[in-house]
Amino acid sequence: EENKRRAGMPAAALAPSAGAVASTGLGVQRPRTPGMGGMGVVRPGTAGGAGGAAQTLDVDAELASIRQQQTQVEALHQSRIQSIQVSHVQGMADVDSARSTMDDGLAQYKMDLQRIEDELRRAHGAVTEANALADAMGRKVFLAARVYVEVPETAGLSPAQEMMLHKTVSLQVVLTTKGQEERQKRETVWTASEFLDRMFAIRDAHYAYLKLNESPEPGSDADPFHMPPKPVLIGRAYLALKPLTHRLRAQHWLTVLDPLGRPHGEVLCALQPTEEDFVTPAPPLLEPSLAGQPLNLVLRIQQARGLPEDQNNHVFCKYTLDMEERQTDVCHAKTSAPTFDFRDDLLFPVVTPDMVEYFRSDFLTIEVWGEPDTVAEGLVFEPPKTDAAKAAANPFDGAVLPPEVFDFNIAVDLLEGTAADGGEGSQFERARFDGGSNAMGVASGIFTVTHGRPKRILLQCMQGQHQSYPIKHVVSAWVGRVQDVYGNEVEPAQVPLQVLSLSTTPDGRTSNIVANWFRGPPLCDQLTPEGSVFFPTITIEVELRNLDLAAPVALTKMFALRVEDQKPAARNKSYFFSRSSKKGGSAGPGAGAGGIVDEKTQFDDTDAKQRLVRTGQRQQVKVGSLERSDEAIAKQQEEMRRLLEKETAVTESGEKKRLLGAATSQIESMQRALEVEEKRQDQELQRQLLALRQMMPAG
Repeated sequence: EENKRRAGMPAAALAPSAGAVASTGLGVQRPRTPGMGGMGVVRPGTAGGAGGAAQTLDVDAELASIRQQQTQVEALHQSRIQSIQVSHVQGMADVDSARSTMDDGLAQYKMDLQRIEDELRRAHGAVTEANALADAMGRKVFLAARVYVEVPETAGLSPAQEMMLHKTVSLQVVLTTKGQEERQKRETVWTASEFLDRMFAIRDAHYAYLKLNESPEPGSDADPFHMPPKPVLIGRAYLALKPLTHRLRAQHWLTVLDPLGRPHGEVLCALQPTEEDFVTPAPPLLEPSLAGQPLNLVLRIQQARGLPEDQNNHVFCKYTLDMEERQTDVCHAKTSAPTFDFRDDLLFPVVTPDMVEYFRSDFLTIEVWGEPDTVAEGLVFEPPKTDAAKAAANPFDGAVLPPEVFDFNIAVDLLEGTAADGGEGSQFERARFDGGSNAMGVASGIFTVTHGRPKRILLQCMQGQHQSYPIKHVVSAWVGRVQDVYGNEVEPAQVPLQVLSLSTTPDGRTSNIVANWFRGPPLCDQLTPEGSVFFPTITIEVELRNLDLAAPVALTKMFALRVEDQKPAARNKSYFFSRSSKKGGSAGPGAGAGGIVDEKTQFDDTDAKQRLVRTGQRQQVKVGSLERSDEAIAKQQEEMRRLLEKETAVTESGEKKRLLGAATSQIESMQRALEVEEKRQDQELQRQLLALRQMMPAG
């Protein structure tokens, strides 16, 4: 059709001109130059070409060429469309898979939070109770619950992705032991179940404190608020593996992030691809084409810096590679900048495509561990703070409890009336006393009284040096249970004494008791046979000041006694029991009557002091177990629990809100910190690749 149309046109119209535009009939226009074909290709035989004269245009060939090009373009576009569709389908599948993973992770996180709420309901009351008991017992410790976010390592995911998709949360209880200075503190972390198990020991220690006013030594094995120091996780650092896909060296000061997402120093790490000798650096690759090749690596963990001062003892690092946990040497010093100089040679015989993808997206996690400082628990000088703590305190706290066995030194002296009736206004003088000089060998001395005369007993009770519990009241006083010289009880009867007075020295250690002894037991109202002596026992029951005991304390004192018909005016021969050869002399200190005894000085004059020293004898008296009754403790604990329930109900809602808010803040902080660290290392890799491209030769 084009040829026929051209045949009917004048020749001038058919002559082409320079720069003219020709139409192919398909609506496509393109410039035509002399000597050029329809596609701008120089052909032989055209003007300006090798053939010389111009030739007639072959329209069929031109149209066939155009159709062929159009077919090729359509095929190319169709191939691209199919590729895009496949990529789109794959991308949609990846998006669906990622969305499903995120949904699963979100559902698991919600389940973890619900579990945390359930655990908190059980643990919050126990934490409140433990703080109240510790405060009541004067312990400088404090317990608090916290939500701990754990990021498990997942192959093929970066730390930020692991945080987003696979984080887990758990409830922990942190015990803070405080030293005397505010800056001195040490943290001990328990899981919720470990803490609830330990509460049994805390309650047992508090019960002993209430009953016996005794607390375990802080820091001892028996202390329920103490655990021996052990290594704690300072934080984690993350080293990107992506540079390995280009066989590039990765060396960074990595930020150490603690479990709460806070920076706690840095650690210097390096990954160097090498030749087979693990020394010569391997040549870098501009494109990540490691698949099918061997890979030799040298991992170096060189040093750390800026670690916390209270956790920088015996620091070491550890990491997990290929399901195997590996660890650096321990830096045996207290330093915030430990040096490790650790090296680990790694060989991958053949790098698979899956490994390339793993290197492209994953990180090596390096954990930094250290031991906390040993902190001596400080002293508490303030009273309990909360009502529950006040109710849990021992009312006798701060007092030194007395021993269960008291030391007494008990001495006795005897007075006898000057008249037989012993009525009102009677006067008394000291009974005869040999002072231990007698043929019977009675070292404490023998008292001799006149038959039918009333008697008066002077009893002096002195307590041990470290005791300060004066006698408050004499409940009862008796004399009897008479024994012979062989220790046989010959008269079991006892008769009461009339207590006249009780006086105590200012220091509270010495008590003086005066009691009337009118008559009895029968053996003591009879004349004593010549050459005999008998031993009555004085028993008094007393209450001690500053000490609330279930029963009075019983004190006893045995003394040697003879009863004679009358008191001789003067001795003119050696007395049967006396070892003295002096006629009419005294047989010992205060042996005879020295006149009427003054009641004001009856314990203090010279004769009294000598006789009391001679008859004094140390006596240990068991006063029983000095502890509070179970009924009193049960009543106190009931009041304490009532106040604890009230306090727990008031604080539980706020504590729940605080913990969940802290968990959210912790997750956000950790997420930001991980993203910043990943971006920093990726930017460093891009700078390395840019420098590598500039170094590569053109073409």
